[in-house]
Amino acid sequence: MQKIFLSIFNFFDRNKIALYASFAGTLALFAFFSLRVKFEEDVYAIIPKDEKTEKLTEVFGNSKFADKLVVMVSLKDTMVTKPDQLVKYADVFAEQLGEKAKPFIKNIRYKIDEAFTYSLFESIQQHLPVFLTKADYKKWTRCCSRLS
Repeated sequence: MQKIFLSIFNFFDRNKIALYASFAGTLALFAFFSLRVKFEEDVYAIIPKDEKTEKLTEVFGNSKFADKLVVMVSLKDTMVTKPDQLVKYADVFAEQLGEKAKPFIKNIRYKIDEAFTYSLFESIQQHLPVFLTKADYKKWTRCCSRLS
């Protein structure tokens, strides 16, 4: 194996013009392919295209949810529970983000309104059968049969 690399080295050591020509050719090839790279902001372009996913992609693409960025703050050590520390960090983060990125951000929502939370839970509770699957019902019937 080393004979191959040594012969390549010796060839280019004797033929400097071939070395520079191969370097320039390789650089030109890389430049050609790098100029053909196109960037897309469409996250849904990676989803395979078929009839089922096309409708889903269209719905997500036209929704306001696609324009949002979510940042989740958590402690690295799960054994330490200091929620006040996380709240302070989120306050500082949101304040600094609001100051430094004001022209790029329309609004920042980093605290959940309690009324919204209660209405969400109430809506889920009222429409619970919509959120359950057949497997959930089977688990429920097994659980209830054990209790009786």
